Amino acid sequence: MVYVEILLLWATIEESFKQLHNNMFVRVGRSLIVNKQYIYVINLTDQMLLFAGQQIKGDIAPVRVSRDALKQLKQQLEEEK
Repeated sequence: MVYVEILLLWATIEESFKQLHNNMFVRVGRSLIVNKQYIYVINLTDQMLLFAGQQIKGDIAPVRVSRDALKQLKQQLEEEK
């Protein structure tokens, strides 16, 4: 007999973001936490965020993000350079 325990944790995205404790991730808008190392293109015109690997693998879909959230992300990344 196999015993399997499933533990579900409910937390807000803000609580989850605080638990990451590093500079590798960035909050984008109200509902996304993104690994900065994998951001490939910030497309303000089409309101899309593309990640590294999407140009090679067609099965990774771009993410639609609000224009304001993308502008804030772009500004934040430029300030970090």
